[in-house]
Amino acid sequence: MGRHVVVNLANALPPEYLDTPHSGPAWTSCSPPESSQPPPFIRGVLSAGNRRYFSTAIQLTTRHAFTADYSVKVKFRPDAGDNLICPCSSRPPFTLHTTEHVLLSCTLLGDARARSFGSNTNLPHIFGTEAGGRQLCDFLHATQVLLHPLPPRPDLP
Repeated sequence: MGRHVVVNLANALPPEYLDTPHSGPAWTSCSPPESSQPPPFIRGVLSAGNRRYFSTAIQLTTRHAFTADYSVKVKFRPDAGDNLICPCSSRPPFTLHTTEHVLLSCTLLGDARARSFGSNTNLPHIFGTEAGGRQLCDFLHATQVLLHPLPPRPDLP
């Protein structure tokens, strides 16, 4: 059997890195722990007990999910012809299917958003708290969005 090495991430990173302000879901959700416990967001997502939701939550924080953020900004599949337009967008100017749009403002998901997040619909809460992690899993379960690519749009060439 192999040896397991436990590293305290806070001790492994240079102090100047920890002292530099960072933004974005990845830093918020996976900030260096202050104890042996995972960060609050990770604990919340893990409490759902669903690997698919956990994987999607991590993909959302790193912007490697089924969103326009990944296809356009990361340019993983720039020529794949992926549908990047949110289903709520029926005419120009089209709204991109981004993490922020889906979680905060998509009109098709308003009821599910209200049931899952209540009045705490902001990215720092969603990705920075244990409750936000649980609520994100509730939202993913209720809507099934962000778990797979959007289907092609029949109305676009």
